[in-house]
Amino acid sequence: MANERRESFAVALRPNYHEWDAVMSAPARSYVAAVTATTHVVAARDTVPPIARIVSTLEEQRPDWTYTWIDRGGHMAPLTQPELVNPIIASALDALLPV
Repeated sequence: MANERRESFAVALRPNYHEWDAVMSAPARSYVAAVTATTHVVAARDTVPPIARIVSTLEEQRPDWTYTWIDRGGHMAPLTQPELVNPIIASALDALLPV
């Protein structure tokens, strides 16, 4: 990677610095198992392989959660495909309202 690109990339990652330690070293499976909230995961089929694997692992670990796969959107589907993602989010939130 060119130096200019590398520097730009490093600046972009600064807000995530402390998150990386949690992702790389945390006992993620026990954290996922401890979640008691109603959870709906939305992922795009054309996402990057690491994200697809994370979602697949979540599906294995938490079959009680709701999962929706959309056809396109990459790893930033809420930003790239809001017309597909927003109705899913709205429906999930509506489902949480008391009847």
